[in-house]
Amino acid sequence: PLVTEGSLQQPTSGDGSWECLSLLQAMWCYTVVGSFSDSMDRAQKTPTFCSAQNVWDPGLLDTAVEMLEQLMCILATIGVTLQAQMWKSNVASNKPGQGDTFEFLWWGLCDSIRRTVLATHALLVLWQYTRSSSPGSQGALPSLGMPLISAGFSSAAWKNVMTLELPAVAAVFEADNVTQWRQMHSKNQWRADQPPLNLATFMQYRPLPNKENSDIPFSITSYFHQHDEFTNICMSTLFGLTESCRRSSLFRPRVAIFQSVYSSCIDPVLACSPH
Repeated sequence: PLVTEGSLQQPTSGDGSWECLSLLQAMWCYTVVGSFSDSMDRAQKTPTFCSAQNVWDPGLLDTAVEMLEQLMCILATIGVTLQAQMWKSNVASNKPGQGDTFEFLWWGLCDSIRRTVLATHALLVLWQYTRSSSPGSQGALPSLGMPLISAGFSSAAWKNVMTLELPAVAAVFEADNVTQWRQMHSKNQWRADQPPLNLATFMQYRPLPNKENSDIPFSITSYFHQHDEFTNICMSTLFGLTESCRRSSLFRPRVAIFQSVYSSCIDPVLACSPH
């Protein structure tokens, strides 16, 4: 593997979590920029963009995507470990009067982990979808719940990606200050008697082919009336472009919106796909 947990600091420490989070976010950006830059006509680029492309080797793109998947699994493992600790930090603020601020900042790190894993998962699905749907490709469409890029990944290694909690709803994430965040966070706490809020749970409630599922818990459907557009587009990608869940009524309205956006902006990715 390109990256191992041993190469990072103590993973559930603040520094270790930030380190892995930053690495994954940087690799996410490099992968996107590399994918789109290779398909753009040089005449349409600015001098700065051309200079940036000179240091990007198109041959590194496949390796970058593999590393992206590995880093995502490591960050998901860190997230699931923190999740088992009820997202509590092992370190408390030692500055008087700053306990609420520290808790707010720590929660921001935790939700950034959840959002970064979700965004990376969606990007990998999009990448695999473009490769499998390109003219002449013999590859299968991506399947939700299974490794997407590296053949060496086991389904067990992918479990943390599927069981990591989904991001907080918009009212919590978009809170302007500590007081508002605390109010919204308390109001939107997930109860212990509700199904876990993760991708694995959503897969359990997906409809079977040609059969709608009317038993989806209200707590799950209500999540989609409260989350922000970031989560919306990530979930639409994950459930709209994977073979196993494309007929889900839970995601159909969002998939329709996503497909209109997808058709208008995905040509550059298709153009640079090796297939």
